[in-house]
Amino acid sequence: SYGSAAGTAGRAAASVMSGTVGLRLSLGHGPLRPQAFADAGWARVVAEGVAANRAVLAVGAALEWFPASDFSIAPRAALRVVGGEPWMELVLALGGYF
Repeated sequence: SYGSAAGTAGRAAASVMSGTVGLRLSLGHGPLRPQAFADAGWARVVAEGVAANRAVLAVGAALEWFPASDFSIAPRAALRVVGGEPWMELVLALGGYF
């Protein structure tokens, strides 16, 4: 994944590229499925012109909806920790299964 934040008065621009692996527990079999997930990996963080590699850990929940066979839409919320700094992450994920 890739994320960035524009610079503001008193704060420089920042960007993060990360790669993670994880586990997802789907709690249902119908078209609307609550989920819990956890993942871990690495991130390359560039802030104030300085790049650093950091560990990434996250736990979260999602509500995956299947409007059609093999296609899903899922709002997800996670607490993600990158190099000891936590932040809240909100994502709208689109998925295709084949």
